[in-house]
Amino acid sequence: MRGKRGSVNIIGLMRAVAVLTVIISLLTGFDIPQHDIELFSHFRLQYFVVSVFLLAVFTFLRHYIYIGSLAIAAIFNATFVLPWYFAEPVAVVGEPLKLIHANVYSSNAEYERLIDLVAAESPDM
Repeated sequence: MRGKRGSVNIIGLMRAVAVLTVIISLLTGFDIPQHDIELFSHFRLQYFVVSVFLLAVFTFLRHYIYIGSLAIAAIFNATFVLPWYFAEPVAVVGEPLKLIHANVYSSNAEYERLIDLVAAESPDM
């Protein structure tokens, strides 16, 4: 059953999400010196999950153009995401560096607590 002209249906929304996912995945995968585009590069896991989910949906619906483009997006995002979970651990070379970071409220007058902490921990930095 077709919807009225101008109406929104779930398949249309999934198509729009699929197109946006593919475009944003590919745009953010390359080193484009544009800050606004670069901000979207931090969501690789989400792009991967959405593209795999929509790939399954459009495979069931047999929409082959979406299947092909979402498969490319899923594989492309997988090359970024899967090494986070399946890469070999990095061997630590040298001695570990001990850091201490303190976010101290400027009107705080309890200086001794921070000085005692630094003395007790003996950080490198």
